[in-house]
Amino acid sequence: MAVTYKDIDLLSQKSTVAGTEKLPVSDTQYITPAQIVDDLLDPQSVNEVDLLTPVETSYPSGGFRSNKIYDLGTLTGSQTFALYTTGIDSTVKNEWVWSFETGSTAPTISWPSGMIWKDGSAPPTINTNCLYEISVRKIGSRYVGYPVEVKLS
Repeated sequence: MAVTYKDIDLLSQKSTVAGTEKLPVSDTQYITPAQIVDDLLDPQSVNEVDLLTPVETSYPSGGFRSNKIYDLGTLTGSQTFALYTTGIDSTVKNEWVWSFETGSTAPTISWPSGMIWKDGSAPPTINTNCLYEISVRKIGSRYVGYPVEVKLS
């Protein structure tokens, strides 16, 4: 049963709520507070980005950690990226997210090994004066990259 605004409104009007109390959601249907909480905490309904930790500003030794966001600033020269996959929690969706900018000279990037890219494309070509956000999701046993490029000038 989906949670509606009416459910939440009725629940918020109660000063005390017993787990067995039923709240009307229509003339013929009722829902318990436990059902509302279960629907609100359903991991399928949570935006994955909300689960990511605060932004890190430097590339970590050993590779990017899952479920963190990295903003690396402007890259110069060559850069090798890797994903740290040792001991990741397989009971949650794992995602690696990082962003960087390029200046007047595009850096040379070495991408994590074993990745496949959205739509079977090749790794992104890095251009000058752009902002990149790279998201990598573990889907089954594969690591799938989703690059986004924004031209800055």
